[in-house]
Amino acid sequence: MKVAFTTQDRVHINAPLGWASQIVVYEVSAHGYRWLETLEFPNYPTTQGHPDSLAAKIAAIADCTLVYVADLRDRAIGHLMQHPITPLQAISELETMTEVLDRLCMVLQGTPPPWLHQSLHRDSGYPRATAGYDWSVPGVSA
Repeated sequence: MKVAFTTQDRVHINAPLGWASQIVVYEVSAHGYRWLETLEFPNYPTTQGHPDSLAAKIAAIADCTLVYVADLRDRAIGHLMQHPITPLQAISELETMTEVLDRLCMVLQGTPPPWLHQSLHRDSGYPRATAGYDWSVPGVSA
């Protein structure tokens, strides 16, 4: 599956989707992960309300299964729910992409939680889960 991360520094998950100057995309499986691309968005104003910024970013990650962001904002969630992309909030802005990627690989080696199972099988007729889960914990069971 493809997983996107919003970032300002290519290391930490430290930007909301609308404010991210970069989105880093990885391919992730139970066997590991590999970097695919870094999408750059330097020309958009740094205003949350800029409509083209959010639309362009969502279009750029349309083939991703998950997107990890520093902060889930209502406007971004609304736009993402129109696409088959599951948004997740990082634990903190100090969390690194590699920490999340390592945990995702471990989760995929076992039995993924229901929300991840549904995201992985979204093209198989499973309904998308949008409520009832703690979105602040990105795919890690306590």
